[in-house]
This record gives sequence, C-alpha cells and structure tokens, in this order.
Amino acid sequence: MIEYASCVSEPIRNIVEPRFSSVAYLFPGWCEKIVVYWDKSEADETILTCHPKYEYRTMSITIHPLFIEGDLHWREDLIHEIQHALLRPYIAKVDRIVEKFVKDDLMTEFINDELADAEEAVCEDLAIFAEKLKHDADV
Repeated sequence: MIEYASCVSEPIRNIVEPRFSSVAYLFPGWCEKIVVYWDKSEADETILTCHPKYEYRTMSITIHPLFIEGDLHWREDLIHEIQHALLRPYIAKVDRIVEKFVKDDLMTEFINDELADAEEAVCEDLAIFAEKLKHDADV
C-alpha cells in the first residue's frame, strides 16, 4: 500500500517508515496506493503535504526536512494531513456540486474559501481526537 519514490533515500526511509507505520490504521479505506516523496527544500516551515486523489484511489505524501529533523509534532502533523485524505470523498462531491450549480465566479471563490477553512478546522479536530483515542487506548 505504501510505496517510496526513488527520491526517498534509504536513510530517510529508515526514519519515515516507522512513523508512517505507527499511524497506518488511519489511512483511508478508499486509498489503494500511497506514494511517499522527499523534497529537500526548506523554503518555508512545511513539514509534509498530502495530495489525495480520490478519483484515482491514490494519495501522495511529500515529506520535507522538518519532518526528519527532530520535529516534536511530526505525529500530529502527519495525522492532520491524513485527515485531509479522509475528507476527500466529501470534498470531491461538494466540488462537483459547486461546479455544476454555481455559475458566478465570485460566489464559487467564496464557497471554496469557506470550505477550505472548514476543512482545516475539521482536520485539526479529527487529528486531536485520533491522538486522544490512541492515548486512551494506551492507558
């Protein structure tokens, strides 16, 4: 299910693989293939990014140096990104509805901005909830 692109070196993979395995239970059931990429650029404070493609049943995750370099919140950030993938079927459906029925560009932009803000809030709450469940199970 998880594949590592050729740009992910062995030392990087040795760090990343156990981290991904620790949250594998959260990966969405619709996703048949996850490809992990490495981006060595440090242009900003990005830790990792997730690009779910529901229509193709795939997801790519790009990791950045901050994910490797001892970031204490890597687990929370990874879970947050996985939550975006969990929401992707819903977001894809809403996108299709907006595309079909909303003909005004300004209204489309407004709806998309509002949905993006709501998606971020829900992903953050789901990530916190997932961590609490894990903590409770460990206790």
